[in-house]
Amino acid sequence: MQSANAEIEVTDAVRIFHGRRWLGVYLWLFTALCLALTVSTFLLDGLAILFMGIPTLIAAYICLTYGWGEVIALVELRGDGFSLRLPSYRGYFPFWPARHLDGKWREITAIRRCHVDAKYFGIHYDYIAHRIVTQRGSILLLEPLPNDLSRDSRKSSFNLPVRVITDEFAQRAKLAPHDGGRVHGGGLWRNLFFGGPDLLRV
Repeated sequence: MQSANAEIEVTDAVRIFHGRRWLGVYLWLFTALCLALTVSTFLLDGLAILFMGIPTLIAAYICLTYGWGEVIALVELRGDGFSLRLPSYRGYFPFWPARHLDGKWREITAIRRCHVDAKYFGIHYDYIAHRIVTQRGSILLLEPLPNDLSRDSRKSSFNLPVRVITDEFAQRAKLAPHDGGRVHGGGLWRNLFFGGPDLLRV
């Protein structure tokens, strides 16, 4: 905690955070493998498609989207402003197109957040949705909370210290984050097929 607070006190240094691009490439290679397995099930029978083809197709989609998020995630904090490049989201799944937000600290009009209760393969996968609102638009940062999949939320959020970043936004803009309470985010199927809650309304 001490080191995070020390980071926030820096006023003029440029700090850049980005996703693990190496992991994004690895996930895309695994995506190709999953798609090859999916196609191969069509050479077998209906049961193979049902029990192997569909799961590997879902795995390919998950790897594709998380790989996309890792490759494009970029946060730059400067003394005079900020630049953000992040994926869009469908629920807790990264999605496309990439979203960009650049601005000065004084242009921030609100910082909103809410706690999303969600599940991932039946395991609790709660996260905090942070929304940065400026005169030029808004953007979302998702902060997965510690769970049975990962006790270190930074490992599952494109290597971004989301709480440190949003705390700096609040300090620089001199705005207290508005707490939107808790919303129900659903499980894997809702997030996969219906996109989870509409976080842009948070």
